[in-house]
Amino acid sequence: MTWKRITAIVVGLLVVGLIGWSVFFAGRRNTAVTVTTAKAARQNITATVATTGTIIPTQQANLSGSGVVTAVNVQVGDTVNQGQVLATYNRTTNLTATQAGTVTAVNIQAGQTDNSAAAGKAAITIANLSDLRVQLSLTKSESAQVKKGQRAKLTYLNQTDTGQVASVAPTATTTTSATGASTPTRAAQVTFTKQPTNLVPGFDIDVTITVDSAKNALTIPQEAITYDRNNHPLVFRVVKGKARQTSITTGLQSNTRIAVSEGLAAGDVIILSPSTSLKNGSAVTAK
Repeated sequence: MTWKRITAIVVGLLVVGLIGWSVFFAGRRNTAVTVTTAKAARQNITATVATTGTIIPTQQANLSGSGVVTAVNVQVGDTVNQGQVLATYNRTTNLTATQAGTVTAVNIQAGQTDNSAAAGKAAITIANLSDLRVQLSLTKSESAQVKKGQRAKLTYLNQTDTGQVASVAPTATTTTSATGASTPTRAAQVTFTKQPTNLVPGFDIDVTITVDSAKNALTIPQEAITYDRNNHPLVFRVVKGKARQTSITTGLQSNTRIAVSEGLAAGDVIILSPSTSLKNGSAVTAK
């Protein structure tokens, strides 16, 4: 076999190899990524703050006396009337009910000195258990959204009631935990539209407050959104089988969807939960 023939064979093999590799890599480049999609759609959207509160009586009297207690006339659970004598002291003084209600705490005993005030607690506590509300401790982000008069949904076990924000404290207060951590919160209270039954003061209750809403807003599922290196929101639209990176401006956010004010139109097909490997211009196929 001549060198000329050998050279021709080698060149032919190289050409075939190059063509094969080109076809292989072209196929890899053109392989479409399978994605899950949804459409941008117009609908009403509601933004809420979900938190947990404590059921409390609207009216509660914390009563204390002074001196040696000679008699205690009530016990926890008793129903009393306004003006009723609850306890007597050796100084011929009486501890009387300043309101009608139920006795929820008794911290004095006959024959002992009433030191309840010095201990920072009431001798006897009376509460109106037929008129309840919910006490909230709002975080900084929650506080920025919650306003007096906003509607609320209150859920206790399998019971759901409605209400509204009755008050929001003008300032925050800081509490210190047993571990020494300081947490500033802002107090707020929610009243019931109709007084519920079967609620127990002192227990927690789930509260969902409607803080904003919009009608006929352009919305997309939250899982469609990703962010660029400057933390600006963007999505990938599907245009003629290609992923097209699109910057957007967002607005109200519900539990599942978010409003888009710029960057999309109703009917645009967008990719849900885009992978980090997805690039602008990638070939895609919807499931």
